[in-house]
Amino acid sequence: MTRVKAGGMIGTHAGLHWVDPPSSNDIDGDNDGEMLQVFTIDLSMMASRALGRQESMMKSYKLHKITIGVRPVDDVNDNEEASNFAGRYLFHHATDHAKKALQLARKTEKAIEATAVDADSLFLSTENDYSGFRYNWSWGPDEQVVEFATVNSLPTMDERWNLGEIEQAYNLMTSSNKDNKLFTGRFPTAQQAIWNCGWSNTPFAGDSAGEGGSIHVGDGITTFNVDILPLVRGHINYSHVNEPGTIDDDYYVWVDVEFTVGGAF
Repeated sequence: MTRVKAGGMIGTHAGLHWVDPPSSNDIDGDNDGEMLQVFTIDLSMMASRALGRQESMMKSYKLHKITIGVRPVDDVNDNEEASNFAGRYLFHHATDHAKKALQLARKTEKAIEATAVDADSLFLSTENDYSGFRYNWSWGPDEQVVEFATVNSLPTMDERWNLGEIEQAYNLMTSSNKDNKLFTGRFPTAQQAIWNCGWSNTPFAGDSAGEGGSIHVGDGITTFNVDILPLVRGHINYSHVNEPGTIDDDYYVWVDVEFTVGGAF
């Protein structure tokens, strides 16, 4: 087991992906303070880059801490005086049922590919790839963000394997008929943790050299210490309010993650 600390700017750092990327890779405050910008954190990709080896998505990862912050963009509109953003993280606990569901999906894909005749079939492959099973958070054209997610050979499902469809299929197969059950499905329901962060620049207000403004950095730090599957979904849901018609203030979003790579399942 190896502890990892990795991070960078969403949209440019390996493993930090926007879903439907914002223009110019930055965000700005909304007129009414409510917004939605979504990103995905791929712990397996971040660990692979940090450690210099291929880390599997068929492992549990102990998540310790996520730090999120915004930084102003150096552009022609220098109006990034103050900001505040808030949102949530979503994650799946790495339960036995979650592991069984992913194992079943991997075995299904392997069985289909065993008799397939195509570029990634087992015996006639023309690709020089690692054979690990990889998947997205959900389905749809905007969700194809995880690098090298495994192609899904089942015609009734999305082009790439994803947790959303795996959860649906597994819950259907393992459903309980008990009237007083307290759970909705055997696959662990995505849980959430909230965060908020801000940034403020006090403008220069002095007449002589050495007098100037100040910076207040209010990064959002969320601690976890839980065993999860290697994908975390992030939502930016709220912002400071911009008056209608004002020039947008632009901010890059940075994320740092501390986690431990667990054992394979």
